[in-house]
Amino acid sequence: MKGYSKYRETGLPWLPHIPAHWAWRMLSQTGKEQQIRNLNDHDYPVLSLSYGNIIRKKNIELGLVPSNYDNYQIVHAGNIILRLTDLQNDHKSLRTGLVQEDGIITSAYTCIKSTENPAFIHYVLHVYDMKKIFYGMGGGVRQSIAYKDIRNMMLPVPPREEQDQIACYLDWQSSRINKQINAKKKQITLLELLKQKVIDDLLPHEGNCALGRLIVNIESGTSVNSESGSAQEKDFGILATSCVYGNVFHVEENKKVIESEHSRVKCNVREGTLIISRMNTPSLVGSCGYSKKTYPNIYLPDRLWQVTLKSSLLPEFAWRYLSSSRVQSWFASIATGSSSTMKNITKGQLRALMISCPSVKEQQAIVDNINKQEIRIQCYVDCIKRQVALLEEYCACLITEVVTGQIDVRDVTVPNRSKAEGASQ
Repeated sequence: MKGYSKYRETGLPWLPHIPAHWAWRMLSQTGKEQQIRNLNDHDYPVLSLSYGNIIRKKNIELGLVPSNYDNYQIVHAGNIILRLTDLQNDHKSLRTGLVQEDGIITSAYTCIKSTENPAFIHYVLHVYDMKKIFYGMGGGVRQSIAYKDIRNMMLPVPPREEQDQIACYLDWQSSRINKQINAKKKQITLLELLKQKVIDDLLPHEGNCALGRLIVNIESGTSVNSESGSAQEKDFGILATSCVYGNVFHVEENKKVIESEHSRVKCNVREGTLIISRMNTPSLVGSCGYSKKTYPNIYLPDRLWQVTLKSSLLPEFAWRYLSSSRVQSWFASIATGSSSTMKNITKGQLRALMISCPSVKEQQAIVDNINKQEIRIQCYVDCIKRQVALLEEYCACLITEVVTGQIDVRDVTVPNRSKAEGASQ
């Protein structure tokens, strides 16, 4: 694909030139900020920004929800949403979205009504988002910025007909690439299910001993005040309950304990122990991990248990057994609490779990076989994940090159362009 014949300089290091016939305008010259408060109790769907898309919010009656939506704002199809908050802590989230239907969304977001093709302007802002341009505005990196901090940001703006063509072309190509990505993600899901099935099939099915008879101790930590960021080697850290999400122990899922709370932390993580979530926040109740080493400065919160086992039960075998589909389903069935509140299990229930306990030699053989099969399947998973990453990188590069005028798509025939144009205006 070719570029344009003539270019003009912009003065920006990351975008040195744009096509000569394109305009170079401030954001405020391509639209205006608007905020329409939701005061008349309209029957609009509640929207949210998720992974760069504006979607209908699910389960709006569960968890922490507002008593009313008076402080939300009304948005319309074609509006552009920017989330300019929490810039200091979150450098990963996509912060722009194009509204596809009328609805209401939190007033903490910035809403722009574009006078150009909104789909094109959104693609431009999406590129700026991927380039992390917003993080350097408003007098340096701040917790939050506002529209006034970005209104003078310069954007490349081609003639309207060219905007329409570019938006339709990118909609078409993004859709094609995303279909491939979604197909590969389904393959990953199926392989993960296969991996779990292989593990389940290799484990003994019938329990013959109460787990409590094989436990030396069940310990828990305490709640302490912490600050953002994970603990470094010499810092005191408190584990997040997400550290056992997916039944794998991630010690890096922790927060740094503030100095005044150091005397209150207890129960550091030790080698050869099981780490179990007694609540569903956010890991599922009964989620289990296995610590392969001791972490002197990493401690448990009150929502996690550390289980020390007798020598007749190998920690890795016990971890595999407790992570099996059968046991995880059992934890879910006995947990108390409703779907809208915290679900819990007790130490007594954990001790009552019936577990199979063959000889240590047999346990090790089962563990070795599981590890071998898991590695085999994981190789396929990792290969497909690399393919997904390459497709995502290609899509991001294509959007950047086209929307900034490094590639000319004016003569490309886009299937169903008229339909796509109608959706973006």
